[in-house]
Amino acid sequence: MEIFEQLLSETPKKISYSPRKLVLPQNANSVLFGPPKSGKTSLALFHAAQKKEPYLYINLLDFRIERFAMQDAYEFAKAKKISTMIIDGYTEEEMPEAKDGIQTILISASELQMDGFSSFRLFGVDFEEYLSLYESKGQRANEEEAVAHIFAEFLKDGSLPKISELSEFEKHRYKTARIKDAARGKTEETVLCEFLRRGSMKFSLLQVFDALKSKTKISKDFFYSYAQRLESMGVLFFVEKLHQKNSPKKIYSYDFSLKTATEFKKDFPGIFENMVFLELKSRGYEIYYTEEAGLFVPELERAIVAKPFPPSEEEKLMLKLSKKAGELGIKEVEIITINKEDEKDMSGIRIHSTPFWQWALSF
Repeated sequence: MEIFEQLLSETPKKISYSPRKLVLPQNANSVLFGPPKSGKTSLALFHAAQKKEPYLYINLLDFRIERFAMQDAYEFAKAKKISTMIIDGYTEEEMPEAKDGIQTILISASELQMDGFSSFRLFGVDFEEYLSLYESKGQRANEEEAVAHIFAEFLKDGSLPKISELSEFEKHRYKTARIKDAARGKTEETVLCEFLRRGSMKFSLLQVFDALKSKTKISKDFFYSYAQRLESMGVLFFVEKLHQKNSPKKIYSYDFSLKTATEFKKDFPGIFENMVFLELKSRGYEIYYTEEAGLFVPELERAIVAKPFPPSEEEKLMLKLSKKAGELGIKEVEIITINKEDEKDMSGIRIHSTPFWQWALSF
């Protein structure tokens, strides 16, 4: 029990935290999962601290913990009248025997289906949450000019909660470290970087594997297993083509800015599209891609097209969009831009352009 006494003394009593949209239930046992540095631990600690009752944080990745028994932890928690126990780095598939009166929060990289536990996925910050980070520092974020400026910072920083606190030099190193967090060894780093460089593009997994074979020694089983793990962790999303499940998938990352940590070449349209995708995904929408009508969201009954800047032949684009939307039975197309705002009707299809920051704050 001495180990738990030490961990209890180290458990923070006050948490500096900018509230997120995800709120954990007051007393239900929960599995909190998501990609590296998305804020899982901070959310769990903040939740426990708000209850104004003793709580215990245990990190199973702590090198000092050589052996861990859940039953011992519960006995200690009961003796100390601890209301919430947070177990970080949890990977076991077997359900712990939860005790009445002690809320258990398991923090995991991937979702764990466990009886008696509710699962909650945490994404990186969306734009509205990023705004709240500025407001928590006492900076004004309620005027159009200020919001537009903060959007420019968001576009550069990405969706990792802590990154806005870093210097420009530290930000690149921080992003590189997050890639390493999601990879175990050099081969996995090479695979993940290959996926990130192809962000917002459509490829089959076989195409990516074939490209990797010329760069590193890798087996197909290893590659497919790691790709599946990246998806289960929420590090990557492989989005299906509408009505064509077996077509190449579009690849998106949980942090749209990570692509900039893998190459010097700038792909602003791809980064912008990934950012639009994440705003939709963070709200739980089912999403498909189409060839010419962008991302399709069945629940909204509309297509979402990421076009940061108006094309030189805008009228031609509108005609193609309206034609494709009509073929797919889509009645509304929303074009997300940097600053263009417009609305028109073409062949019965409503097409409107909206600046990203207005669109992201209108959900």
